[in-house]
Amino acid sequence: MNLGQVLGSVGGPLSGTVSGLLSLILTVLLFVLVYRYLPLAPVLWRDATFGAILAAILFESMKYLFFWVGSIAIERSILYGPLSSGRNPFGLGLPGRVHIPICGHVG
Repeated sequence: MNLGQVLGSVGGPLSGTVSGLLSLILTVLLFVLVYRYLPLAPVLWRDATFGAILAAILFESMKYLFFWVGSIAIERSILYGPLSSGRNPFGLGLPGRVHIPICGHVG
């Protein structure tokens, strides 16, 4: 029996809440360990925990924002087809691909 089967048996919105909370707790624990043991200078548990909670909240928020934006991009792709891609030959909406030279001669 895996975690998905256990959470699936709980049912509905509660499984999503439990999953999100478990993800947040594991992320906080990971950041606490990284902030406590990776620096060369000594770090207090209190400071590592505070930084880990803040970092985990920001990390989880950005993760959900990333998937939300991805879902919007998929919906746009289905709705507008080729016009929603990076190439825009008609000059409508957003500009086409932007090429930024990293090094070398620009001419």
